Amino acid sequence: MKAHSHPRFRPLLALAILSLLAGCSMMPTKPAIQREETRARVVQTVDLEASTPAPTDSLEVVASKTVVGLVGGTVSAGHFTVVVPPLAFVGVATVTAKVPFPDASQCELGISPEDKNQFLTPVMLVANMDGLLPPDLVARSHVQWLNPATGKWQQVHGSTVDLANLTVSAPLQHFSQYRVSVEGRASW
Repeated sequence: MKAHSHPRFRPLLALAILSLLAGCSMMPTKPAIQREETRARVVQTVDLEASTPAPTDSLEVVASKTVVGLVGGTVSAGHFTVVVPPLAFVGVATVTAKVPFPDASQCELGISPEDKNQFLTPVMLVANMDGLLPPDLVARSHVQWLNPATGKWQQVHGSTVDLANLTVSAPLQHFSQYRVSVEGRASW
């Protein structure tokens, strides 16, 4: 037996399919997700003993952003960008990136509350080397993290180089202090 749809039910069927495709994100009662803009500040360190201000290389760059774990987000400070993918953690947290000065080879990453500092999905740290290192040195670069237990820098496994974009990236399982290191050199 052949199924026939009555012509007057076709608009209702189309409306039901459209409603399913649009989902609750198009409805007036959709869930509200608060997004906060990244806040960055530059802090100049001043030596109170000296009569002249500190040199420009003592400028700290700090950026913080409230990230919803379900959505993810990015935070950038200096030449470093942290890319938090969706579902890296559950809940809401403030992600902070600090560099001691704008062209620094090192950054400190933090998350609050601290219990979010073990990621379900790796977070990517991307360091943009364009204009800072020649391509031959970028090709020999990798990301390291400071192991607080040993006080030594260790290479982050999975660190990669993108010569087309002159970036060095690494997947992170947690936040700590990180730096870009060139093979045979401590950092750039």
